[in-house]
Amino acid sequence: MTAIPAHDGVVAIGAVGPCSAAWAWRDGGPQRPAAARAAVGDTLARWGLSAVAADVMLMVSELVTNACVHGVPPVTVHVEVRPGPPGAELACEVTDTGPGMPAPAAAVPGAEHGRGLAVVAALAGACGASPGPVGKTVWFRLAIPAPAGRAGVAREGRAA
Repeated sequence: MTAIPAHDGVVAIGAVGPCSAAWAWRDGGPQRPAAARAAVGDTLARWGLSAVAADVMLMVSELVTNACVHGVPPVTVHVEVRPGPPGAELACEVTDTGPGMPAPAAAVPGAEHGRGLAVVAALAGACGASPGPVGKTVWFRLAIPAPAGRAGVAREGRAA
């Protein structure tokens, strides 16, 4: 198991497996999206997934922002590489304890808000939201391109 570096405001962190990590923030302050981007970016770099890092960090930032603005803390982020045909996928989940389910809004031209879920839908291979016993989880999946000359996922779950 790999050690996960601490980031601003994290109250719980953990490496669940060789390619699975999670963070939890007790509050939903305005600095949480940046802390989540940094945590996920560092983790993707360690996993050798820099090729997808920019898109993943943007999607994580959008979902954590929504959880902080519209949800109720704590806010948790979980990322995991999952094997699958023909290669692997990155799964990300952002959970908060607030009521209600997210719904895409029509962004008003010039508005500063209202595009987050549309950005995630445009970048992700799949995305959605699931109600929990308390709160909800908003998730996305993204195919991980296999490096040239290698396909699939290594036996221990790392992207090959």
